[in-house]
Amino acid sequence: MNSKNNSNNFIRKRFLEAKQRYEQTQIEFATFRDQNKNVSTAYAQTEEERLQNGYQSAFNVYNGLAQQLEQAKIKVQEAMPVFKVLNTVQMPLKKSKPKMSLIFVAMICFGEFMGIGIVFGRVVLKNLKKQYKHV
Repeated sequence: MNSKNNSNNFIRKRFLEAKQRYEQTQIEFATFRDQNKNVSTAYAQTEEERLQNGYQSAFNVYNGLAQQLEQAKIKVQEAMPVFKVLNTVQMPLKKSKPKMSLIFVAMICFGEFMGIGIVFGRVVLKNLKKQYKHV
């Protein structure tokens, strides 16, 4: 991934240089045309062709690097994972464990209900046995 990043940085730097060169040649070419509108000398025509060729060459380099830069961006996006970390990792401030006091109170209540249920259950069973013995 690091080599791709270096490659992207290299392409980005060359792209910015080519863009600057392209804009400079564009200005030179436009300035020459403005200054030599009605001039028909061979020197002026040759100079205009030279500037136009330099402008075209700078544009081609700029355009090619723009395409390479876009391709590099697409490759980086393809390599990027789809998921995103929503929250950063944080250390817990308090211990995460069951509340022993709550469990203790709940078990005492459960034990009392079971004990009362067993006592009443025995009484009810004795009464039922007495009723069926008489029948």
